[in-house]
Amino acid sequence: MRLQPIARVGDVTVSAHEAGCISFYNSPYYPHTSGAAVDIYVPRQWDDVAFSPVEGRVKQIYAFTPPASGSFPVAEREHLLILESDGTPPRYIRLLHIVPSVKVGDHIAVGDALGRLIRSGFFSFWTDLHIHVDLENG
Repeated sequence: MRLQPIARVGDVTVSAHEAGCISFYNSPYYPHTSGAAVDIYVPRQWDDVAFSPVEGRVKQIYAFTPPASGSFPVAEREHLLILESDGTPPRYIRLLHIVPSVKVGDHIAVGDALGRLIRSGFFSFWTDLHIHVDLENG
């Protein structure tokens, strides 16, 4: 697996697989329209494994019910993973569309397995599996 840097905000470098695709502005969700988010589409050979595009410590994991879709099956639960960068001041990185295998307090390196990717009710019917990444200042 070869990950390459695609974006940097302060001390946070976001990486993606060299054979995958990325999209910064493909959604009406505010972090995308403001350029603060990226969707990282994984290569098919990864199946549904979510490998971390960033480094940091798992600060919080929130489970919630995503919107339903009438046109395709979606996961009943979505998870928001919040990682805290090691920098000063720390930055908070939000990751979506993953059923986590990590827990609060775990330190995550780029390329570590985070869990399993899911299809979410936030997706359109044509949307492939991806990790949503957005950043904010600490």
